[in-house]
Amino acid sequence: MHILYEETEGGIRVHRCFGKGGRAVIPEQIRGKNVTELGDYVFSDGLRCLPAGRWWNDEEMADTYAGTDRDSQNAGQLPPLCGLAVRTVSLPKTIRRIGRYAFYNCYDLQHLALSSGVRDVGAGAFTGCRNLTQLTIEVTGGERSCFKEVLAELSQELVAQYLHMERGSDGQLYPAGEARLLFPAYYEEAVENTPARILETHVHGCGHRYRYAFDGTAFLFREYDRLFPWLLAQNTAQSAALLAIGRLRYPLFLEDEARSAYADYLAGHLEETAACLFKENDMDAWKWLVSELFVEKPKEKNRKVERAAANCLGNEVFAERAHEEYFDIWKPVLGKTGLGKLIELSNQAGQTEVVSFLMDTSYQLFPPARRRFELE
Repeated sequence: MHILYEETEGGIRVHRCFGKGGRAVIPEQIRGKNVTELGDYVFSDGLRCLPAGRWWNDEEMADTYAGTDRDSQNAGQLPPLCGLAVRTVSLPKTIRRIGRYAFYNCYDLQHLALSSGVRDVGAGAFTGCRNLTQLTIEVTGGERSCFKEVLAELSQELVAQYLHMERGSDGQLYPAGEARLLFPAYYEEAVENTPARILETHVHGCGHRYRYAFDGTAFLFREYDRLFPWLLAQNTAQSAALLAIGRLRYPLFLEDEARSAYADYLAGHLEETAACLFKENDMDAWKWLVSELFVEKPKEKNRKVERAAANCLGNEVFAERAHEEYFDIWKPVLGKTGLGKLIELSNQAGQTEVVSFLMDTSYQLFPPARRRFELE
């Protein structure tokens, strides 16, 4: 990949990228200086002519360059990464500003990775990015984040991989957890109120609620989880299953009440849950699902023991109830019928590897009873 850039007082501003494959990975540094800005229209095909700057590529070759309308000049005849040619963009942690209309009409842009350290998102930066459905963002705890600002620009259904970082005493950033968050779609409609002679804005879909789950720029996981009933009422069952899978599999700041609500939903909607996992095509996801719904967690077992013991102490009335809870400790959350349903769905979808795994799991969790023969 070749990059056209210029040096500024604060670092490096990128004006244009050239390459093949639809993937743009912006480096953190160019010639020893941090890359801090994306120029206006950097990935848009609306840039009519290139500004003056210098070239950079993986071989650290650079030449003085005067602006021209021929994009491929001095770029080794590589096509510009702009417009419909852009599929994936990864921005470094050093980026502080995204220029105006930076991704304007990048209709096929599907995944964007960036850090929350961006301080300024230019007007119309994501206009036309209607297929941007995957977002990866690193958020540093206690520091200002651009997460809310980016979400406000994107009204389509979006899955965000939220990487929580903490700054250590040495000033370095360290991973402190991960979450996968689904933000539902929404749209706004202008409706004329004739008697009042005004236009009213009507919002359709619960996506706008999820995009306001912030306190300032800090994302509120509790508020996000509290909105699940709105999603059930206004969105599809598959979207609800996808959100529940993401929160349970990556339970960053997930409270017990929300965990139970998500797990109950998946247990009651196995068909939608299986459809989501088929799309992921990841066996680790199926192993997680089995451990989540069919194998009771040690923490839950201990909670049952403690509750049963507390109920039994000093009160014989609870003896029978305590016995039932002790007896139920080793039972899975879902029984053999639920596992059989998943096997049936996997078989219908032609997922032979998943069928094999689930059948082995069924045999381990629910071994066939041994027959006993008695001689008379």
